Amino acid sequence: MSSVAAGLIVIGGANALSPKVEIKDQLIAGRFRLPLNVLGATTPLDRDQLRLLIGPEANPAARLVLRGDLREAVKVEIADADDPTPYIVISTRDAQALSSAISANRS
Repeated sequence: MSSVAAGLIVIGGANALSPKVEIKDQLIAGRFRLPLNVLGATTPLDRDQLRLLIGPEANPAARLVLRGDLREAVKVEIADADDPTPYIVISTRDAQALSSAISANRS
């Protein structure tokens, strides 16, 4: 097998296995599925804010959907009294766009 073919297989496999984010009748982020009516405020995070939120300021009850190659993320608060998860952090290429899309679909 050529090195080019091997590289394409590795890239294709990594892409297929990476967590997907969709907004339909619910927010789907990796293995998490959240009804839109339980989503609270969204906050776009830059690299430094993300590092703090998943590091020193992390809440152990929070859920993370992260890819190491993405430098931005969105924090989505969970507004469900029955759910112990305070928020979910989703890494993305465009935090502002994802935050806006979640807010627009939640309304």
